Amino acid sequence: MSADDWNQHWSDYASSAELNPAQQYRFENITQIIRSMKLYPTQIIDLGCGTGALLEVLQNEFPTAKLLGIEPSKTGFTLASRRLPDVQILKQDIISESVDNRNVCLGTIVVCSEVLEHLDDPLLLLRAIKKQFGMADAMLIISVPGGVRSAYDVHIGHRRHFSRETLESVMSQGGLSEIKIWRGGFPFFNIYKLITVMLGSRLISRPSPVSPKSTWFRNLSRLLTVCMRRSFRDSPFGWQLFATASCSETLELESNG
Repeated sequence: MSADDWNQHWSDYASSAELNPAQQYRFENITQIIRSMKLYPTQIIDLGCGTGALLEVLQNEFPTAKLLGIEPSKTGFTLASRRLPDVQILKQDIISESVDNRNVCLGTIVVCSEVLEHLDDPLLLLRAIKKQFGMADAMLIISVPGGVRSAYDVHIGHRRHFSRETLESVMSQGGLSEIKIWRGGFPFFNIYKLITVMLGSRLISRPSPVSPKSTWFRNLSRLLTVCMRRSFRDSPFGWQLFATASCSETLELESNG
């Protein structure tokens, strides 16, 4: 998907990411979005699944849904496979490789969380999603960062952060329809992100400045997660964007007819 060294990234940051309150906030919102669709998914695909952390949450929340993880990096693929031995994980970049149709079924929800900001051309991925999952009438859920980029964001390969307008534009150009976008996170998620901006390059110096097993670190993470839950779901000032869209080819065929 990009030239970033994701093998090294997951080797360095996998453990510290586990208790990242921003990650927990995103996972909870993605789960709520799936539930709000009022359509119990037959399959959930996590595109760019990393270490499988989100898949593990989805497995607990939707135990009867078929799960599939797709991850281009060898390290992420290995970690996700170990974490979820009963879930199929594919080591694949769908921009250049097609997903076997036998791995996709009707009633699919595709989740693409914190991926687009890492790509030089996110439109290529969105068009690949439309092409490969459209005939399954898949619904797409996206999360991307908004607001300013911190030094740490740049370090881990964030090419851009999105506004509601830029996200809607690239999704429309990708052929997606029924687009809905929320700007979440104000004020507590924003405050957390502002702290990371203020810390600057100090967050880069060591991948894990404290042990994720430390009691105080776990307690702080829980506190921040609780605070973030009190953020507005949608606000003009939110710095965490969520979106849904239809990948359906049927809608496109009907409109052309």
